[in-house]
Amino acid sequence: MHLQMTPSLTARCQEIGVAWANDVLANLEAEGRPASGMWPGTLSEARTLVARDANARGGSYDRQGDEDKARAVYAAARDCWNRRRAPDVPDPSL
Repeated sequence: MHLQMTPSLTARCQEIGVAWANDVLANLEAEGRPASGMWPGTLSEARTLVARDANARGGSYDRQGDEDKARAVYAAARDCWNRRRAPDVPDPSL
């Protein structure tokens, strides 16, 4: 059974995902590298962020619920990345 995503839970997953994407983007910018291509994050990383957030809030582990939250966090990060990444430039050698 999947977790019922309440508006507040959806908003929290959005916050975590956007913060994650912004951290990745800031790190790339600090290295002088463009943010291009597909979102580089993984679902495993999203699971870690969800677990860290639950621990910080005194929450407990819920296998299916945490998986649903991780997927929402991942989607939010990917969407943020796609809005902010550099536009794809065609390879002239192709």
